[in-house]
Amino acid sequence: MRFIKNLIYNIKLIIRWIPRLWNTYDWDYGYLLKLEKNKLEDMIQWYEKNDYGSLESGPEVYKQLLIAYNLLKIFLEEEEDWYEYNFRTGVCTFKKYVNTKNCKRFLPDVEVINWITIIELRKEKAWHVYSEFRKRYLPGWAD
Repeated sequence: MRFIKNLIYNIKLIIRWIPRLWNTYDWDYGYLLKLEKNKLEDMIQWYEKNDYGSLESGPEVYKQLLIAYNLLKIFLEEEEDWYEYNFRTGVCTFKKYVNTKNCKRFLPDVEVINWITIIELRKEKAWHVYSEFRKRYLPGWAD
């Protein structure tokens, strides 16, 4: 009985991952990060479905997974509606704050801070925080 359950689970897993692998032709870091984002999404769903897992640190791990997932969405530019650009006036309004005081740390070659720089700065900051976050917390993401 256990064998059949495992077999069904593995078949569902393969079916779920086929479109993720099939629809991507870019074999670069963006592709790998999308796969990582998909895996984080699966882990988040698993924690939600299994009441945060069996470990005592389950809710904490769940929060860390959500943070990592959202940082990856920012870096991969999949986050929606965080800024609006008005083509008539040429004005860009941001719905989320981006600290530009430390811009040189992330974008050292930038001379002028404009709306394009702010978008790129947010992406670079998300990448930096994600890398540090992952390095620090990834070993604890197990159940």
